[in-house]
Amino acid sequence: MSKMSNTLLISIGLFFLLFTWFYFYTVVAWLSALCAGVVSMVFAVIFYKLSSISNKKELSKKQKQEKTALSTYLALNECDFFKQIYIKSGYAVEEIENDFIATKQEKILICQRFEIEQLSPTKVAGCIKLSKKVEANKVVIFCSTASAQTLSFVKANQNICVIVLLEEVYTLLKTHNMLPELDKKIKITQKNALLCNLFTRTKARFYFISSVGLVATSFLSFFPIYALISSTILFLMGLYAKFNKKYNYYESYPLNLT
Repeated sequence: MSKMSNTLLISIGLFFLLFTWFYFYTVVAWLSALCAGVVSMVFAVIFYKLSSISNKKELSKKQKQEKTALSTYLALNECDFFKQIYIKSGYAVEEIENDFIATKQEKILICQRFEIEQLSPTKVAGCIKLSKKVEANKVVIFCSTASAQTLSFVKANQNICVIVLLEEVYTLLKTHNMLPELDKKIKITQKNALLCNLFTRTKARFYFISSVGLVATSFLSFFPIYALISSTILFLMGLYAKFNKKYNYYESYPLNLT
């Protein structure tokens, strides 16, 4: 559901809820409608802004999780993503030891050095030596992370050496639709699984619609105060389900129940 439709649905629900509460105490329809309308409009503006911020933060957190999983995947698996990318870009590719040479207008040695530890200057020096051995014009090293000393060493040899870190690797693979199937399962207990079920974002709409339904029934009920209290609780549950970070974080990934 889009931000606009989310905001509209919640604001309408809030309007009817507040109108009923105000009317219950004032018994003046126009005053109740005015007060409920003003509060709902202010809420709608704030809610829309908060939704934008929340979505950006969630996307950032999800990408961070994917990058961490990608780093582990590349360190533990042999892959030919980069070879395929160079082939698609019109390069002739020739394998050499664990690396490959990409040739078009110039000869480039491509080295993949994805390890748990940071890339060291020694590994970079080894790649440069190999590039001279195969008479390559340049060497490009793909890796997850590099030490400050390594970055300084590469900068001093930037005419022949370039390193591509995880941030750029992630963007490159995503751009070419080559992100591997990453293990992003999150372990969670059976006890918390129930709360994850109750308070994920997908449940928010149900709570808001149920809240509006109870507001409508309060006009027909012999005990409207109980319907209004239940409606208010459901509305607040909907807001929590929409914005909480704890359980919406689990919604993005499969769960491992332990």
